[in-house]
Amino acid sequence: MEDNKSIQSFFFTSQLIHGSMVAAVGLVSGVIYTWIDPQRMDQDASFGWRYIVLGVMVGSAGLGFFLFRSTLRSLNRLSDLQKKMQKYQQAILIRSALFEVSGFVSAAAALLTNDVSFLLFSLVALVLLLLYRPSRISFLNEAEVSTKELEMIKNTSRKP
Repeated sequence: MEDNKSIQSFFFTSQLIHGSMVAAVGLVSGVIYTWIDPQRMDQDASFGWRYIVLGVMVGSAGLGFFLFRSTLRSLNRLSDLQKKMQKYQQAILIRSALFEVSGFVSAAAALLTNDVSFLLFSLVALVLLLLYRPSRISFLNEAEVSTKELEMIKNTSRKP
């Protein structure tokens, strides 16, 4: 029974943290969108920031995927389900935080240059966060779980 509660708690906590990251990027981008005055756009600064934002976007997404995959490789060597879930949650947090950073840098560039087009990069970060949200299915697909562990996870998704 205790295992079921910790499994449920794991998925709830992972989804709650990830949801707050999505909400933060969306809220900050939305607020900045309302503050921007496109009439006062700084063309020179906007040109320089494009390279910075693009570099941060590609770098953080690439690093996020790389660190996630390398953490998963170490996760598959673990035999305890609790340890696998903890390691998986760390991997999700790292990947999501790096996606979030690119969204915030893009929003900051939009605010500093009054260029609304930078918010498109924030939108890309938001889409990445939504596509790679944690779930039971993603955990089962990405972590090599045993048949016994699979049954434990399936039993927690059923209502008593």
